[in-house]
Amino acid sequence: MLPAIIFFSGFVFIVIGIILLNTPDIFNNTIRYFIDKKLMWIATLSRLGLGMIFMVGASYTQLPGAIFFLGMLIFTAGLLIPIFGKKRIKSIAGWWIEKSGKLKRTIGLLMGIIGGIITWSVIS
Repeated sequence: MLPAIIFFSGFVFIVIGIILLNTPDIFNNTIRYFIDKKLMWIATLSRLGLGMIFMVGASYTQLPGAIFFLGMLIFTAGLLIPIFGKKRIKSIAGWWIEKSGKLKRTIGLLMGIIGGIITWSVIS
């Protein structure tokens, strides 16, 4: 079950990467939506859960060290949201929103590559 979840997560990374490459402004709208609707708890819980899944399921992949490390990064990102607090998160979100479309497209490209590596590590 864990390999399937990790594979699906990698596929989602690829899809998000493609979306960001084509429409980087969707990044801004998504951030605004989560901040305005006070939905940061969803980002927190999803990052904590995904990080745990990656850390626990890393041994089922071809790149256990890399997948475990990625899980640690994702989990830590989930922990930092409530630690930083609402005011600081809003400030960081505002900073990201102001960044250029090139940077957001680069992030999309990286997400697609990381997603490809994740899916490859499960299916090979």
